[in-house]
Amino acid sequence: MRTTVQRLLDSFREILASSDLAAQGRAGSADQPIPDMADLAELFAGMFGMLCPPSLQPGLILPDMVSVTWEHDREVSGEVQISNLLGSMHRVLDESLHAVIVDGHQLGDMRIADAVLDTAGPLHTLFEVRDNMIFEQLFLFDSRELGRIDLTYDAYLDMAAATRGIAYWQYLFVDRRVTPTVAQVLSAELAFLESRFPAAEHGLLRERLRERCG
Repeated sequence: MRTTVQRLLDSFREILASSDLAAQGRAGSADQPIPDMADLAELFAGMFGMLCPPSLQPGLILPDMVSVTWEHDREVSGEVQISNLLGSMHRVLDESLHAVIVDGHQLGDMRIADAVLDTAGPLHTLFEVRDNMIFEQLFLFDSRELGRIDLTYDAYLDMAAATRGIAYWQYLFVDRRVTPTVAQVLSAELAFLESRFPAAEHGLLRERLRERCG
């Protein structure tokens, strides 16, 4: 779990240090020690009266916010706003949406894990808190539809690190066809990642893109 968090932070520190990318944000200090997860899990339980599920626990040791917006050219850009899980518990959608029910889920029960507001948004990655329980299923909300993300929270952090937060990457893990415009953007972004930041996960991303275009 510490490796997941370290990889995420390192990936966005690399973006922020790249002189040819118009990047801004914060990803914590490389010298900042990663806190003890057991202590934070106990703090979480005491604050909210519920246990933190194992897959969400890496979120406890994140900095308060990993926030990065970057651009390579008109087609290739990225954005993340992933908050520490303690902060996410207070991070909700606009109050006007709280009574809205989408596919049986009341949006007022949702908490924001990640947000894309400028490069491809608004897109919100959400998890649900109700009946004094926190649920592990992640959802993608695009202001109209609520789609289940085929990733656990810890796997989401791993994929955010691999993708550097490129625009629309979350659509690759939602059971929904992508539009030709989004597919074109994703294809250009994946080509950029493959040449600039090689990673094993890029093959999976290409496969997912082919499935979503089919």
